[in-house]
Formats: sequence, structure tokens, C-alpha cells
Amino acid sequence: MNSLMTGGPGFIGSALTAKWLNSGHQITILSRQSLSDKPGVNYVSSLSSINEQESFDVAVNLAGYSLFQRPWFPSVKRTIVSSRIETTKSLCRLNRRLKKPFGVLISGSAVGYYGNRNHHWITEQDDNALTFSAQVCKQWEHEALQAEQQGTRVCLIRTGIVLGDGAALKSMKTAARFGLLNIIGSGEQYWPWIDLDDVLQAIDFLVKHPQLTGAFNICSPNPVTNREFTEALAKVLNKKIRLPAMPGFVLKAMTLGSGELLLDSQRVAPSQLLGAGFEFKYEDLQDSLAKYC
Repeated sequence: MNSLMTGGPGFIGSALTAKWLNSGHQITILSRQSLSDKPGVNYVSSLSSINEQESFDVAVNLAGYSLFQRPWFPSVKRTIVSSRIETTKSLCRLNRRLKKPFGVLISGSAVGYYGNRNHHWITEQDDNALTFSAQVCKQWEHEALQAEQQGTRVCLIRTGIVLGDGAALKSMKTAARFGLLNIIGSGEQYWPWIDLDDVLQAIDFLVKHPQLTGAFNICSPNPVTNREFTEALAKVLNKKIRLPAMPGFVLKAMTLGSGELLLDSQRVAPSQLLGAGFEFKYEDLQDSLAKYC
């Protein structure tokens, strides 16, 4: 299978690349870094350099500046938006230029699409919120859906907190080792999570089932509260939670707003995946945490 990927050097992208190379994929990766080609992988610095005769069975769009990398200064917000929107627009321009459009576009999004929903269960049918992160997801998805005009099947993957060797869990483990693990806000807000292996399996599942299209919540069917997550992590690491809860207003002030991502409650159900027959390997949070801690 011939694949095109943006965000390939990232957390999910690098794991997906390794998985697909083992399955015999040929992968073209858009990267701003100067990386040398290797068996099965071709790096390009611009999508405009791809010849119109190229043919891609699947395109995976994971590019985007991290929402947690820096406080949300106005310039950072602009970068968060442009890194997602402009790359997705470039993908769709390439798709129009190719003699044969992508077979399927798997395009990134996030459960932040829904905003804060307290303890209510959320499915893919729920509306978009008005917060900054929710509107970023909405714009991102809108641009990806333009590929349908070229006859490309589009699947939008709304991911939760992805657990693996790196990313969010790495920061949490570091905080725990220094005795800085604590509950955030009330601790009653739901955190939708998913094991990295299940993310990769879900992407594979979407690629291999041509009848599937639209939005998919990529998260465990068993979301937990922030308190439950923190206590489970402390137990796996054999640490105690010694600090008082971090007040929500303090977190928001320190991060210029990005703290809302940790304070919003999203009790998300992967209804579309389950309805299509997808089976999760890791449904229990502690089983997933134990892999990486």
C-alpha cells in the first residue's frame, strides 16, 4: 500500500510509520526537518514537489503545532490554527492535482471539538462547542472534508489523551517522580483516553473498511475522571498524591487559557467505532498505564 503522511515524525505518526513499514507500506512523509530517506520511506519538504502521477491509497493528516507546547499567546494561537488549516488545505490542493485522488484521507481532530459537557455522554452526533480549541477542530475538519469533492473517502479521527512512551504521559510521569502529581480542578471532569496501540489499530480499521466515513471518536469506551486517572497513575508508579488540587483558575491563568483542555469534562463514547465492530485491546486504564510506567 502506498501512503502519504503529514506529521509523520510526531508521536502518533512515528508509531504509525513503524507499524506500516512492518506491513510493507511505502510511505511518503511531509517533514520540515532535513531527514534522509530510508527503505520504505521518502521524505518531502513540500507537497507541491509530489508528481501528479503519484498514487496514494491512503493519506493520513496528523500535522499540527502542539496545543500544550506554550501558553496561548495570540501568536501561538495563530500558529496552532495555521499549522493545521494550511497543511490540510495543501493536502486537498495536492488531491485535486493528482491524476488519481487519495483512496481515503484519515484526518486528525480531537475530542476538544465538543468542549465542556460535564457528565453527559458524548457521541459523534453531538454539536461543536464555541471554545477556541473546539473551533480549531471544526475548521480543521471542514478543510479535510473538501477532499470528498475529488471522490476521496474522508474519516475524521477525534482523539482523546493518547497513552504511550512519550507525549502527555511522559510529562505526567516526570511530575510524579518529583512529587508534583496532583488532581486538577475539581477532579470530577472526565478525561477520554486511549492506548497508542488502539489508535494505530483504529486507523488501520478505518483504512480497511471502505464503507466507513465521517467522524470517529478515537478513545476508550471507558473514560475516567481526572481524579480516577491521577489515582490510577499514582498506584502504577507506586507514588502518593501529596499536593493539593490545582485550582482551575490558576491553571488557566498560567497557561493563558490552554488549561481548559485539562479542565473540560468530556465523557466521550467511541460509538461509531463500536458500531462498526472495532474491538479495543485496552479498555482498562490501569492495563494501559502499566505498559508504559
